Amino acid sequence: MTVTIYDIAKAVGTTHATVSRALHNNPRISDETKEKVKNAAKKLGYRPNHTARSFGTGKTHTIGLITPDLGNPYYVEYIRAAEDGCASRGYRLVCLEYIFDADRERLCLEEMLERRCDGIIATITRFESLKDIIEEFWERRIPFISSGLPPDAAESNIDGTYTNHGKGIEQAIDHLIDLGHKEIVFVASWAKQFKDYGRFSGLEKGFKKHGLPYNFEDRVFSRFTGDQLRDGMEATRELLLTRPSSTAIIGTNDLVALGAMRTVCDFGLKVPNDISIVGCDNTWLAKSLPVRLTTIDHKTKETARVAVEILFERLRNKEWIKPKRIEFESELVVGESTAKVRQWDLPKLELK
Repeated sequence: MTVTIYDIAKAVGTTHATVSRALHNNPRISDETKEKVKNAAKKLGYRPNHTARSFGTGKTHTIGLITPDLGNPYYVEYIRAAEDGCASRGYRLVCLEYIFDADRERLCLEEMLERRCDGIIATITRFESLKDIIEEFWERRIPFISSGLPPDAAESNIDGTYTNHGKGIEQAIDHLIDLGHKEIVFVASWAKQFKDYGRFSGLEKGFKKHGLPYNFEDRVFSRFTGDQLRDGMEATRELLLTRPSSTAIIGTNDLVALGAMRTVCDFGLKVPNDISIVGCDNTWLAKSLPVRLTTIDHKTKETARVAVEILFERLRNKEWIKPKRIEFESELVVGESTAKVRQWDLPKLELK
């Protein structure tokens, strides 16, 4: 026999409306009552019927989150922070991944429409190619929050939170220049598809600020296999074999930087004595490596928290006039993986 909120109300000695509010974490219900309701629900074996609930209220109490890579610790930390924000408001978070594939990215958005999510938080790679489906969310008055702002969305009406990645890269270059480095290269996954993104504009500005030549093809080494650790390893192997004068590597994220570090060590070289390495995102990886990684903090948890706040603000008041965007500043976190530039040439390199 299916247990209903009426059964819980009878067991607790309250109304079904109070039970419903307690189960949805309504702030008007006392913690004591919430605890009684939750204990009774557990004892009776209550399971909420989300489908029936959506028919009755027009809401699914579900927020959709779309991310490019669940294997990247940055996105895992972001999702956890977003999930905490949704759960505290009585909403579930549903997550889909597209692995930087444009077709899968569109399919993820279409699936979120079919699921009738009440709001969407998405890391989108391009705005114009997805504009038609994003506008469908708007037409249905479903809040759509962009995590990060694609270059082609600058003039759009899309809400979003984003970090100034370019400034972070400039800080990293300043730091490496102070240590005497000039032969600085960038190791990336998917770089050539996104040459106009903030990290690469920051790279160019940083080099030009210090009077160093910049050519994308010469300074950026990239792979894309769908595995960012492997991408970092393979791109670093190429750069060490073709550009052994390099003394410092900036990875597009901590996972790619870890791949770079692995390959440097496989060649019998030492970090930071032979090669300095900088990561991006300041994830748990940066803190857990034997050589603590110098990295760029992109305020992951804070951007997720604010994205959730904007989304629920839109749910409360859907008559918005202009987009709401919050920018966060990057911050260089100096670890143990960067040091003064080496004063010797590398030996002939062979994989160990």
